[in-house]
Amino acid sequence: MSTIQETAIAGLLSRVINQSSSATPEQLVYLAKTIDAIAPNESLDYIVETGEDNQEVMTSSYNTQINSINSTKDTQVAAINTAASSKIAELNSTTFTIKSFHAFTSSGTWTRPSDVTRVLVKVVGGGGGACGHSETGAGGGFAQEWIEGVASSVTVTVGGGGGGTSYHNASGNGGTSSFGSYCSASGGGGANTSGGHSGGRPGLGSGGNINVYGGGGHGHDGGGGTGGASYFGNGGRGGHHGSGRTAYQVEGEGAPGGGGASDWTTHSRGGNGRPGIVIVYGY
Repeated sequence: MSTIQETAIAGLLSRVINQSSSATPEQLVYLAKTIDAIAPNESLDYIVETGEDNQEVMTSSYNTQINSINSTKDTQVAAINTAASSKIAELNSTTFTIKSFHAFTSSGTWTRPSDVTRVLVKVVGGGGGACGHSETGAGGGFAQEWIEGVASSVTVTVGGGGGGTSYHNASGNGGTSSFGSYCSASGGGGANTSGGHSGGRPGLGSGGNINVYGGGGHGHDGGGGTGGASYFGNGGRGGHHGSGRTAYQVEGEGAPGGGGASDWTTHSRGGNGRPGIVIVYGY
């Protein structure tokens, strides 16, 4: 049998094997007639042998491809596991020691110490002011951010507290605090700024890994109310003119960013909101 005949028979058998694991009678008749036309003097034993050899070749090629895929997959998985284990070991062996600390209660500039490469920043907006008719200011928002490769100099803004007012007038909003363009926190709303006889709306953090609202202000109910809380604690304490301790007289007792407190009558003004704060931990 010539090489051309062998190639033709092998190709035909490959097509039959690829099409189905068991040939139909029609396929077998077509196969027999075609082989007889190509090689009329060859025995059936050779044809069967050729088909088996061809199937073995195809099976071997398929197994080689599967083994290659599995080998590549195992190599990639091993590389990922090695890299992950190395990173975990690096983190476990790293000790983050606080090398500097600065709490800004007024605006200024933070300058990075020479041995600091990363910082943790906490930012709180100023609290909203209250009125003298039981409505209180809201607390400033809060943002926290972990910063790698921080700039050598960063502008720090600390939001002021909103001013308190008498009766049920609209009180001042707290100012926004920020650490450069990294993260910020808006101030709490003043009493009656979002509707009559209503407490102020809370501030909100922005740009940090953590961004949360401050506490909302207290609405009118005929009694002196506590200012909205901030991340660091409650706002000012509610007052009463008959006790000799009105809200504005103790407005400095609230936490940074806390809302101003109110009195239960119209005899005096509500307390001012507390200024915000920006804290920078250097590592």
